[in-house]
Amino acid sequence: MITLDPATLTPLPVSAKKQYPNDVFDVDFNGESYLCVLPTPLAEEFANNFETKNEAWIWLYSLQQAHPSGYWWEIADKKACGAALWSLLGDIPVSEDDEIEEAFLNFEIGTDKLEIWHWFEDEFDLTLASDLMHL
Repeated sequence: MITLDPATLTPLPVSAKKQYPNDVFDVDFNGESYLCVLPTPLAEEFANNFETKNEAWIWLYSLQQAHPSGYWWEIADKKACGAALWSLLGDIPVSEDDEIEEAFLNFEIGTDKLEIWHWFEDEFDLTLASDLMHL
């Protein structure tokens, strides 16, 4: 999991939000790698390319959550971002009591997996059964 230390990230002036109200966090493919499309005020400092789409979405979500001004801009494709994080959750072991055995994002060890599933549906505006599990 990609981690960013919020203590090292500088908040942007409020004028940045007003100047770029329609910017979003997104992922694009240039034929060779997946590009992180960032809100203009963050683009120069945090521009990144990744080999896989999932890596790019995970990075973008991590940046949006960690940066003190990241919440000003939306994730462009919430379902794609949710699917990338869902793939990451698949690597987290779960106990017989359906609790995660490793920390995942902001969820502590011992969190019930159903709580995390509900969070996915709320956070990314999706339905696990049809959008992620393809049932």
